Amino acid sequence: MMYLHKDEMIIDIKKNGIVFRDFHKIQYVYCVLEGVVKVFKYTEDGNEKIVDILTDNDYLAVTLMFGDDTEYNLSCIALSDVKLVKVTVEQMYEALQDKNVLKNYINFTSRKLMNFKNYLANTSEIEERILIALNELYERFGKCIGKNKFVDLPFSKTDLASFIGLRRETLSRKLTSLSNEGKIKVEKNRIYLKV
Repeated sequence: MMYLHKDEMIIDIKKNGIVFRDFHKIQYVYCVLEGVVKVFKYTEDGNEKIVDILTDNDYLAVTLMFGDDTEYNLSCIALSDVKLVKVTVEQMYEALQDKNVLKNYINFTSRKLMNFKNYLANTSEIEERILIALNELYERFGKCIGKNKFVDLPFSKTDLASFIGLRRETLSRKLTSLSNEGKIKVEKNRIYLKV
């Protein structure tokens, strides 16, 4: 279990429960102990755009405390039942004085930065974007049994499409295309990746 601060709170949120909402005052930051959450924003036309999917030992809203914003600029809900460490912004500043907490946070942000750089490097090809996203999800949620490398999606394909920045119909078409090319195999919410 991750420890952040002597006064931390451990909270449980049920699936579809709200962690925080866009435009609410930033009072707390979080670390995911168990479960999966999505961080998202609504676009001007009212569509949901998923910014990130986070799971065990990932941090929520910590980067916001380093800026000038006083409000969350994103929303976050639980995609499964989740257990979170909840600390105030002041407590997180104190926690980051601990070298183990700081190391964990730097590792988290470095991984997110590398994933983002890989995403940007391959944004022109939709199929490449899908494969990058699936490989990232595999690194976080995947399993390998024998030569079968697969990920059970912790959310719907509609959420996957939003996460990649595609329409649901486009994702379906591209998944079929990738499957026909032998690069993946799709069975409901389980996706097998080529080893």
